[in-house]
Amino acid sequence: MIKILCIEDEADIRMMLAEELEDEGYKVFVAENGREGLTSIQTVKPDIILCDINMPVMGGYDVLKELRSKHPAFADTPFIFLSAFADRKDIISGLELGADDYLTKPIDFEMLLVKVGTAVRQVTLMKNKKQEEHVKLYNALTGAPEEPEETEPEPEKIVDNLTVGLIGRDDTEHSGVQVMLETLGYDVKRIVSGQEGIDHIGKSEFGLALIGFYTGDMQANMVAKLALQESGKSIPLIMIWPEEMPISPNAVVIQDFDAVLTMPCSQTDLNALILSKCGP
Repeated sequence: MIKILCIEDEADIRMMLAEELEDEGYKVFVAENGREGLTSIQTVKPDIILCDINMPVMGGYDVLKELRSKHPAFADTPFIFLSAFADRKDIISGLELGADDYLTKPIDFEMLLVKVGTAVRQVTLMKNKKQEEHVKLYNALTGAPEEPEETEPEPEKIVDNLTVGLIGRDDTEHSGVQVMLETLGYDVKRIVSGQEGIDHIGKSEFGLALIGFYTGDMQANMVAKLALQESGKSIPLIMIWPEEMPISPNAVVIQDFDAVLTMPCSQTDLNALILSKCGP
């Protein structure tokens, strides 16, 4: 589980940050000033650090300076500043010190989750690289033969020029689907509101729509029903069945959809489903 440390002196903001991130499945630790934050960094060993700039005892700039100069083990840990100051000079100063990103207050939590998601991908890549280096070092010390390097797999075949509408609440599951679609090479239109999704379907702005069981304002079955009533059967509609659902989609009758994507799923399975509905 990804560990995130939030260093913030304002108790209400600290609490909101923790709740929002915990709801997304992250393990969250908090500290109320920079000095306490530095101690927590060494004990918790977080994967990502969110840090306010103006705090008592020790401010965010000093935390970052000491972290980067005196604690090399955390030199690559993603560090995101939080600040009420949106001045360009303040942002540049933080980035020059070694911060990876910047968020202004009041915090846009949707933007926060996007930036944290980017940092998570960065952390995952670094961990994989370190693991590969450790394996190579072990093989060199023990004389074990190195595994042959894997050749680059052939890119998966996709539906050319397909725009996919991804309609559903803003959560890690739907964000994961978006990452897979974009990795495959599809153009993705991300929409949280079910009603907005219906409007886009009616205007034929998608070649296919993936609709989460929960959207920002209604459930998937209502989105599909209203879309079909207003625009007819214009594009394939696929329901995203969430991992948290206690029953299988096979146990219920699902109307108005062409298929169901059961989570979790692989990128290959997702693409195969798209090809089956939109391919030649």
